[in-house]
Amino acid sequence: MTSALELTAGRLRLINPATGLEVFDTDARLWIQTNWISSADIGTVSLPARTATWVANASLSGTYTPVDVTNDVAVASINAAATVVDGMMRVNAAAVATQNTYKAPNFSSETSTFGSAFYNQWMQCSGTLVGDTFCRARNSGFWVSNGALAANHPSFRNAMITYTWIASGGVLTLRERAVLGPFNGNGYDTVSHSEINIPARTVDFRLFVGSFV
Repeated sequence: MTSALELTAGRLRLINPATGLEVFDTDARLWIQTNWISSADIGTVSLPARTATWVANASLSGTYTPVDVTNDVAVASINAAATVVDGMMRVNAAAVATQNTYKAPNFSSETSTFGSAFYNQWMQCSGTLVGDTFCRARNSGFWVSNGALAANHPSFRNAMITYTWIASGGVLTLRERAVLGPFNGNGYDTVSHSEINIPARTVDFRLFVGSFV
C-alpha cells in the first residue's frame, strides 16, 4: 500500500497507512552537507602553549597572572549557508599539562599532571569539547588530577580549555577558550610559587559542515 500524503499549514508528512508509521516529516528538517573539511587536506591547526602563574613576595602577597583567553582561528572558507559542524577532532601534544606548586621554607614541590586521557585521542566534536581540565582539593594534602576527587574534601577547578567549531559567514573557525587560575596560596602561608602549563598543541579534524533546512 502506498503512503498517505498530508499537507497542513506548510507542513508535509508521509505516513504509511498500513502501519501508521511516519515516513517523512518536513518539521524534522533535512541535513544538507555543503563541505567536507579535513586536516589531511588543509593541514592541522596550531595552538600556542599557555602558562598562568602565582609568585609570592616576602610579605606573602604577590603577583597573580591567570589566563583568560578566547582564541578564534579561521580554518577554511565554506559555503555561506553552512551553520552546523559535526565530526571528529584530535588534540595532539608532545607533553601533558601540569600544575606545579612550590612551598617554603624547604621549597618542596608538588606536581600534578593532566591531559593524558585527552591528548592524541579522536573525539566527537559537535558542540563544545571540554579538553585540558584540572581540579584540585582545598586541603593541601589532597592533590587531585583529571577530576578524581578526594573523599570529603571540596574541590575547585584550576584549569579548563574548551574547543568549539563554528560555521558562520562562510568561514569555519576553531574557538579555543582557555581559563587557567593557578593556586595562589589562599589559606596556605607557605606557598611561594604556583603555575599551570598547557603545552603547545596541534589539532587534527574530520568535519562535516552544512545546515538543516
